Amino acid sequence: MTIRAKFIGAGHLKHEFPHSTCIVPISVGQEYHEGEKFEAAIDLINRSQFKTCTIMVCDLLQRHNLQIYDENLDDKTASEKMVQEGKAWLERNNEYINRLEIPHFVDTWDTWLKKKSIMSDEF
Repeated sequence: MTIRAKFIGAGHLKHEFPHSTCIVPISVGQEYHEGEKFEAAIDLINRSQFKTCTIMVCDLLQRHNLQIYDENLDDKTASEKMVQEGKAWLERNNEYINRLEIPHFVDTWDTWLKKKSIMSDEF
C-alpha cells in the first residue's frame, strides 16, 4: 500500500507556497509522524515547492502528555525523557528529512524555548 499525503482545502493558497515557509510540527511518538506516513509528508512538501521548510520537533512540549498518563512523574523527569525521545525521533527520521529538496531547518521545542528566553533577556 502506498501512502500519499495531500493538502485539503488549501487549493486557493497554492500560489503562495513558493514564497512561504512550511512549518511541520512533529508530535513525538505519534504514528502519523513516523515511517511511511512522515515520508509521504516530505514528498508532499517537495511537490508543493515551498521556499523553505522548518521541521519543529515538539519534544519538550510532549512532557505534559506523559504527565497526564503518569501523575507521579515530575516535570524534570518528564522533560528529560521527552528531550531524549525527540533526539531518538530525529535519528529515526533523519533519512526522510534529508530528502527535502528545499532549504530546511530542524528545531526542537527545547531549543526554541531556550533561544526565545535568550532573546527576551536582551530586551
